[in-house]
Parts: sequence; structure tokens; C-alpha cells
Amino acid sequence: MEVLNVKNLSFSYPDTAKPAVNNVSFSVSTGETIMLMGRSGCGKTTLLRLLKSELAPLGTLEGEINVRNSSRIGFVMQNPDLQTVCDDVYSELCFGLENMGLPSAEINRRVGETVCYFGIERLLKREIHTLSGGEKQLVCLCAVMAMRPDILILDEPMSRLDPVAAESFAAVLARLNRELGATVIIAEHFCEGLFHLCDNIALMEDGSLSYFGTPKKAVFNKGFEKFCPAAAQLALTADMTDDIPLTVREGRDFLIRNFSPAKVDRKETLLSDETVLECRDLYFRYERQSPDVISAADFALHKGEICTVTGSNGAGKTTFLKCLGGILPAVSGKIKVFGKSLKSFKNGSLHRECIGILPQNPYDLFVKGSVKEDCEYAVRAMNYDTSDIDKTAKALGITHLMETHPRDLSGGEAQLCGLCRVLLCKPKILLLDEPVKALDPYSAQRIGEVLLKLRDAGISILMISHSLEFAAEYSDRCVMFFGGKITGGGSPQEFFSHNRFFTTAAARISQGHTENAVTVSQLCGALKEKPTDEQT
Repeated sequence: MEVLNVKNLSFSYPDTAKPAVNNVSFSVSTGETIMLMGRSGCGKTTLLRLLKSELAPLGTLEGEINVRNSSRIGFVMQNPDLQTVCDDVYSELCFGLENMGLPSAEINRRVGETVCYFGIERLLKREIHTLSGGEKQLVCLCAVMAMRPDILILDEPMSRLDPVAAESFAAVLARLNRELGATVIIAEHFCEGLFHLCDNIALMEDGSLSYFGTPKKAVFNKGFEKFCPAAAQLALTADMTDDIPLTVREGRDFLIRNFSPAKVDRKETLLSDETVLECRDLYFRYERQSPDVISAADFALHKGEICTVTGSNGAGKTTFLKCLGGILPAVSGKIKVFGKSLKSFKNGSLHRECIGILPQNPYDLFVKGSVKEDCEYAVRAMNYDTSDIDKTAKALGITHLMETHPRDLSGGEAQLCGLCRVLLCKPKILLLDEPVKALDPYSAQRIGEVLLKLRDAGISILMISHSLEFAAEYSDRCVMFFGGKITGGGSPQEFFSHNRFFTTAAARISQGHTENAVTVSQLCGALKEKPTDEQT
């Protein structure tokens, strides 16, 4: 039974000549799962918001959106800070149910059931402002699920989740669809755990749908390769045209059947002896009686390296970054920047002369009416030449966004523009909190290439990332934040080839077959045709 039908839908924001959504048509049947994919800023969020009338943006709308009368639509936004309305988690989970007029007993039962289903009991008594970005996203997901929508619309719900949590959530969505018949429409760049489970993939490009069909056929769309699961990318590189593998298991079977075992040379980056940022025996807690978030942490960032911190949601990664950047005061321990105590930097000199920070929420950086005005404001405050603005914007591929109001940017566009603003201040040390969150694979690749150039110019980069593929591709060193401190660490090949859970899809596919291959490019580059019986 058809539950949603969109016919010839077009939408334009006020005072814009180009439509954000252009002549889109598709239909969704009860119980289907549809994944909407496309480059950052292509119109995915606008399209999803149009499907729920209460969230539809202002502008000129043409075409039809028909929803079956009895259907309730639940919507999970890209930015959880825009969706939470209460002070604490329990109240947030109750809020929507109370607005539905349900009795207290029913509210408590639904909240309890949902909390257990998602495994967030530990968060139930927490205040919203103390949660990490990923934890807030989980709370928003649970709050919507508790209202039992007929159609669930999710706008990049896994962009803020750590890899293990993202896979778990993908499994929950599959269960909701399989066991309860929930209809799911999801915009997402993370596709490893969901792609093969979808009934249809919708590819969006410049506001239009360029493809709407099965996952098996979606992978053959030109320019879509990097959106595909690692197994599909491997098969496409091998010029496979039939029965494309979509999961890690299928990818391993394909690898074993068609290629002989191989070994990738391990690339070791020689780190500079010069330490630019370090901490020793660092402690931090938010309240005097609360437990330590950072506990006896030791860390050193070397000149001209890219070091990536991984770890679970709520582990304390962002707090650690803020302490190193002088945003939060440590309870005890020592932090040194270029050999000088952090406390010796006065009157904002730390951020004028040494450290640039891209926060988890890039919208916090903007204070002016357009991206260009914000960039000019930042450059003039540093007494730098404004001519660098156009060059940096071009390198990041955001020239077309410079006249846009920051609040009109999509999540991915805000990441790119925020990084531009930070880079214009010419920091010697970059602290980046999830720089590729909400970015499509091609935009992430562009940022990765920019970071490599900065590293080669002697800039030191410390970043937090839940994108393990990005970390494996562009890092010199990867570490994990666990138990309040930095643990493990090594080159991406060493780090990810020894991990079983916090590792890349390529590493899982190649495990036991192609040694040291932790990225798709490494795996594809190492493969050799398996000898036939006649050859052996």
C-alpha cells in the first residue's frame, strides 16, 4: 500500500533564483526503507523537511505531496540542538508523548521500553547540556521512536555517532522495519550497515533525483562510487558487472574467490622530534563532586603531523580537545604549547598566535550576515590580507556559498565554511572536532587533501573523527580516547589492522587475506588475480 507519493515537487527559498528541489517525483510503500544520498548541499534536508508540513521551510512550493491520512510522521533533525526542548533526558523523552495527551502510565511504559531498546539507561538522569553531540542525537532518536510514527524520516542521524553506535542504530532501524513494518526514509552518508537493507536508493544531484531504484543498480551510477559500501567499491574497481557485493561478508567472499592473498607495505610516518602541544597527568571534571572526564591523560602532538582521536560517544574526546585548546580549564596537570605553559598565553594570544579550533558545532563560529562577511571579520581581526579569502574558499569548494547566511547552510556546508574561517587565521596548530561530520565522501576527500597540504607546510593537526575511513586515509597517527585518557596509538595501518570493532570496512573485508590493507584504495591497489588451476 502506498503511504507517500511525491509528484513534480519543486521548491525555492525566498530571493533565490535556483530551486533547492527541482521537479522531484517518487513514491513510498508501507514498510519500505528508502535511503536518500547525494553531495552536501544538494537539497536532501530541504526535501525531507517538505515531507513533514510542520517543518517545511518558507518559500515557493510547486507540485504535490500526498501522505496517507492515518500516517504519523516522525522526524529526526540533522542537528540535535535544534530538536531538544527540555533540560534533562527523561523529560525530553516524555515531552512528545505528553503533547499527544497520553496518560502517565502509558508515557512511563513507552519511555521505559524505548530506553531499554536503545540501551541508553545510563543517560536517563543526565541534563541535556552535559551530553556529547552523539549522545544528544541518540536521545532525539529515542524521543521520536517513543511516539511510534508510521513514517520515520531521519536526516543524517548517524553523522554524530561513533562507528559502533552507528552500526547498532542501523541494526535497530532494520529491526523496526523488519519486525514492526516501519516505513523509513533516511538521508545518510554512512551506508555500510544500511545500504543493502534498503528497498530503494534515491540519488539527489543539484535538487533533482538522478536515480531512484534498487541498491544493486545504484552502485553503477557515474560519480556515485565513493557513496557505495567498501565491498561494492572493491568490485567496481575489479570491473565486476553482476551480483555486486554490498556487505563486509559478501566482500570477503568476493575477495577470497577472485584474488590471491597479498600484503600491503606498511607506511610508517617519521614523526618530528619537535613537540608543539603536550599534556602531562591531565585531569578534568565538570563539577566538583562529579567523576573525572579526563583522568591522568598524557599526550604529545608533533610538528607537521595529523593525529586522529577515535572513541565512543561521551568518552570525553571533545572535552579533551577543549582543555588542550584553552577553552576549558583543567583541574590539574600541565599543558604546554611550543614549550610554554598554557597559562602563560594572555589576552587571547593563544588563539591569535598558535591554535585554531573548529568546534563540533561549526555554526557557533559565525556572527555576521554572510559567510564572506564572517571571513572578512576574522581576517581583519588578525590584520591579515583579505585576498586569502577567495583562495581558501576555492580550495574548499565553497566559493558559491560566500554570500549565504551561515544559518542557511546545510550541516556539511557549515563544516566547510567553518574550516575556511579557521584556516584564514593561519594557525600553527589545528584542533578539529569532527571536521567531516555531515559531509559527503567527495567533500571529505577535498578536506583531507587540504589537511595534507597544511601538514606538509608544517602545520600540526589534532582531530576527532568518527569517520574511521577518513582517519585511515589521511592520518599519520591514530589513537583512542578511553577511560579518560589516550590509549593505544600508531600508524593507521597498525591501529586499524589490529582493531576488530573500531576499524574500517576495508580492514574487515581484508582481514586474514590482504595484510595491512585498511582503506579501499590500499585493498584495491594490492590485489592480484587468483591463479587458475591451469596456471598452478
